[in-house]
Amino acid sequence: MELEKLLSGDDVSSRTQDIYRVRAQPQDMRYLFFTREEATIALRFFSQFFPGSELHSFVLREMDEDYGSGKGKGWRYGEHPTDTVLIKNFLGHAQGFSDQELGQKIGEWMNAKGEAKCFITEFSTKAAEIFFSHPESLERISVRPYGDRGDLS
Repeated sequence: MELEKLLSGDDVSSRTQDIYRVRAQPQDMRYLFFTREEATIALRFFSQFFPGSELHSFVLREMDEDYGSGKGKGWRYGEHPTDTVLIKNFLGHAQGFSDQELGQKIGEWMNAKGEAKCFITEFSTKAAEIFFSHPESLERISVRPYGDRGDLS
């Protein structure tokens, strides 16, 4: 990835450039939300969502930070457990699945109702949001990052 080329231009503020440079740096993982086992399972989900990508650890780190800091509240699904409870429950359910079984389960959960649908919707949407916040993802789809008056966080 040619990060500097991607970020160059008058339409990319210096604050936005700094944010993307930080996102592009590898970091050590200290879990706030996931256990080590849950993190391993989450990475397998990301392999299903984003095959061939090298950004799975980035998605895991950002998701762990968001949920570990209390950002996932489950407000869309008032009758179900919070996002964080659903995620932990369903990662536990997925523990024994092979990669093929996991792919099949993801398809089933996408078409399900209730908690399974809530889980896969929240988990996959959050993963995609994070995945496409990385400059490498933007480069792959030929999108240049920009910020509204430099306020991108």
